[in-house]
Amino acid sequence: MTTVVVNSYTHSVAYVADNILKSLKDIIRLSGLDPAKFVDQWESNTRALKTWLETGCGSAWNRDPVGGVIGVQTGPL
Repeated sequence: MTTVVVNSYTHSVAYVADNILKSLKDIIRLSGLDPAKFVDQWESNTRALKTWLETGCGSAWNRDPVGGVIGVQTGPL
């Protein structure tokens, strides 16, 4: 029998970071500003946001060491 384990927490952080950045780009564009500089620094912004999600915001994530993220805590930490 073969067992495959996927780190869903890592994939979840990448997914959330990407969607936050896309939303910020839309907010910048819809505010009438030019998102070109923001887009030019996309990789840097992605690294910063992933780091923030993994460290500074990490306590808000309910984690399961085998299955990865199982939910996001709401309300006071």
